[in-house]
Amino acid sequence: MENISRERAEELFHQFSDYIFKTAYMLTRSQALADDITQESFIRIYRHYQTFDESKPIKPWVYKIVVNTFRELKRKQKWLIFSDLLPENEKNDSRSFEQVLIKKETEKLLWDAINKLPRKYKEVVILFYFNDFSLKEMSEILSIPLGTCKSRLHYAIKKLNHACKEDLLMMGGHIYEA
Repeated sequence: MENISRERAEELFHQFSDYIFKTAYMLTRSQALADDITQESFIRIYRHYQTFDESKPIKPWVYKIVVNTFRELKRKQKWLIFSDLLPENEKNDSRSFEQVLIKKETEKLLWDAINKLPRKYKEVVILFYFNDFSLKEMSEILSIPLGTCKSRLHYAIKKLNHACKEDLLMMGGHIYEA
């Protein structure tokens, strides 16, 4: 950690730890692997902090490290992607039991469809819809041209739409055209 002050390291950890873990979890669907990716990402962030260009936003730089860490671990290990959902806080949920059940089933259906996408399409869906990155930020994080980023997102939405269409309609869900 000689490349970064202890105070800055703690600040980055507090600012990004939850977000990095959630991103890693969405990519892997495994808490253990998400923990590993989170830990390895912070090691790399601290080790390579001196390469960060402070004239640019830090968030895309951090998530580029997370995505690259995920890709490297994925290449090294041939592990399964688990499909259990993130636990939700439903203590103060005023919806009916049936609505909660439908929502959970819809989320499971969507996650199953996302997990079936090839990695390059899965990454853009997660970065765009779950981490709220702009297309420009995503192209920087993934080191791909903006046009490629747009086409991957369009293709992923089209595939998800097709994969989920019948099941969502049967459950009373809505379909959004890409």
